[in-house]
Amino acid sequence: MKNIFVHLRIHSNFSLAEGMLSIDYLSEFCKKNNQPAIAITDTSNMFGALEFSINMVSNGIQPIIGMQVNISSSIDSENSVGEVVLIAKNEIGYKNLLVLTSELSTNSNFEKFITFDNLKTHKDGIILLTGGIENGFIGKPASLGSIVLVNDRLKVLKQLFYGNLYIELQRHGIKGQFDAEKILLDSSEKFDLPLVATNDCFFENENKFDAHQVLTRIDK
Repeated sequence: MKNIFVHLRIHSNFSLAEGMLSIDYLSEFCKKNNQPAIAITDTSNMFGALEFSINMVSNGIQPIIGMQVNISSSIDSENSVGEVVLIAKNEIGYKNLLVLTSELSTNSNFEKFITFDNLKTHKDGIILLTGGIENGFIGKPASLGSIVLVNDRLKVLKQLFYGNLYIELQRHGIKGQFDAEKILLDSSEKFDLPLVATNDCFFENENKFDAHQVLTRIDK
């Protein structure tokens, strides 16, 4: 049976000043490429979840609801904030995501993040992907060769998300990904954690790169 890739990291145009992918484009992309499902993982919000779900279902595509967020940990004092992806596994997970995104929206901190205490309270029904190398909670220290920090953080995340924790691998040709991958693969074996391949999507193709660069600078 042919393996089918499903995108689990999509920033739609509801990722304000970040994403350029319209929901109509995403459904057409899935149909054209015979992809049966796709996730929406906008940054710190679920503004597009309803429109996305209605559109995908009407086109025979399974919608997967999630969001990319920063989490903050007391495990270590240095660089304790990092990005992960949270995906609703079921109705309970979806409701917990709603609570978390509401908390982010009302957070008075300039740098929005979810604390480990809140994550622990609202973790049921949620799958966690460990993040990429640029800002990822696990991926970034892996790219810096911080094996002890990677393992310390994975140990705690596994306790919280037992059975729902996936180590994220990305191959974008970015410096540090190759070195990070070696550490992540070793950690996957050490902690008996499954791997998931993702592609952090913000725009359609390389022809949209310059336009995306302009978009990300609008609010700066």
